[in-house]
Amino acid sequence: MRLRLLVLVLLTLSMQAATIVQNTGGANGLGPQFYGQPFTTPSGGPWFNITFSFFQDSGTITAANGTAYIFSSLYGGTPSGLSAASFLAAGPAIFGVSYNFAPSFTLQPNTQYFLYEDTALLLDVGTTGSRSNAGSPSTAFGALCCASTNFRVSGDPVPEPSTSLLLGVALAALAMARLRKC
Repeated sequence: MRLRLLVLVLLTLSMQAATIVQNTGGANGLGPQFYGQPFTTPSGGPWFNITFSFFQDSGTITAANGTAYIFSSLYGGTPSGLSAASFLAAGPAIFGVSYNFAPSFTLQPNTQYFLYEDTALLLDVGTTGSRSNAGSPSTAFGALCCASTNFRVSGDPVPEPSTSLLLGVALAALAMARLRKC
C-alpha cells in the first residue's frame, strides 16, 4: 500500500506542467481570424508534454479549435496549407481548451518558435509583441507588428538522466523491500 502511494505521489509531482512562456496583457478583441504566434522559450528546459492555449480574454477563457502547427521559422502559406508544410510538430485541439503535442516533441531553451492554427478563432490581442493572421483559409498569413495574442505555452521539464536513474533505483529498492516482506 505504501509503495502504491509513493508511486502515485511521484507520478503526480512529475505530471504538473509548468508555464514556459505566456502573454496575457491584450484587451483588444478581434473578429474570427486564423492566427500565428511567435514565442521564445526562456533558459532552462528542454520541455516535453507541450500544450499551447490561446485566450479570448486576459488569461482565463481558452480557445482552441482544429490543429496547431509549430515551426522553426515564419510560415507564409495559407491556413489550408498548414498540414502539407514542413512543420516541427502538429497538435490537435482538445475540448476547445488547448493544443496538445506528442509527448516526444520537445522545446529547446532560448529558441524562437512559430505556432500557426488552421481554424478561425476569436481572440484578444495586446498592443506589444507580434503575431501573424489570415482572414480566410485561402489567404496567406501576414506578420503583424505590435500586437501579440494572449497565449500560454506549458510543458514539463525533461528530467536529467541522473534524476530518472535515481528515481528508478529508489522505486526498485522499494519494490525489493516489499517483496522481501511477503
